Amino acid sequence: MKKKIAIIMMSALVMTASIAAKAEAKSFGMSLAPSNSWRYLTNAEDCRDTKDNEGINYGYIKLNKIKDANSYYVVAKAVNSDGQNRSSEVVAKQYGEQQKMKEYSMYTGHYYYLDLKNTNYTSNYVWTSGQFGWY
Repeated sequence: MKKKIAIIMMSALVMTASIAAKAEAKSFGMSLAPSNSWRYLTNAEDCRDTKDNEGINYGYIKLNKIKDANSYYVVAKAVNSDGQNRSSEVVAKQYGEQQKMKEYSMYTGHYYYLDLKNTNYTSNYVWTSGQFGWY
């Protein structure tokens, strides 16, 4: 009986670990477009992620760095490959807390892209990095 319980407990632990592994943060790096324009990259592996879980309807972003002396914020959302919105917009602050994005019409196993814009008007591309993901 004790052996059976131990096997069940180990199975549950393995299943929990595999689900948690899918929810790991994905690192991104992207140059923000000038003029407060939105920008997403369909050809950049680190700026896309798949929707992993059917029952969870949000994604997240955490901004680590924005190399703009006058800005500490980006606006973020998820889009599909056609650039159509698939989440709410959130404002993420450099070194700030993780921000949740409510997902709209996302399907498990499909790619969705991180779409960002600088809150500060600039005529140059500005590098930014952090973590994001869609659950």
